[in-house]
Amino acid sequence: MLLTIGDKCRTLFDKRVRGIRPKFVQADELWTFVHTKERHLRPGSPNEWGDSYIWMAIDSDTKMVLSYLVAKREGTSAYDFIRDLSERVTGRFQLTTIRPLARRVRRILQGISLRRWMPMETGRATTMMPCIG
Repeated sequence: MLLTIGDKCRTLFDKRVRGIRPKFVQADELWTFVHTKERHLRPGSPNEWGDSYIWMAIDSDTKMVLSYLVAKREGTSAYDFIRDLSERVTGRFQLTTIRPLARRVRRILQGISLRRWMPMETGRATTMMPCIG
């Protein structure tokens, strides 16, 4: 029953959260673990166990979740997250992240041909201004 509800929620989110025009977007990652922390895993443990991250992008003005992903902290996960965000939003907006995530995002965005991003270092956070090009 929970899997069915989760699938229906995901489908609804995918259909409804499209064409959003935010001004400010905050992207972050939250650490968690599945079953066992990474350092306590034993050989042969399932790949799904261990450290996991919740990647989330939120419209800073409305607090609307624009994109999310639960996955390992890998380059492919970061790419999937940013690609999904870029498909849900339109226009120019300011993307603010913490530095570790910003480095990953910057590398990924260089590969997305429809947009150019200008990073601006501000204290502990990095702000990215997308420019449609």
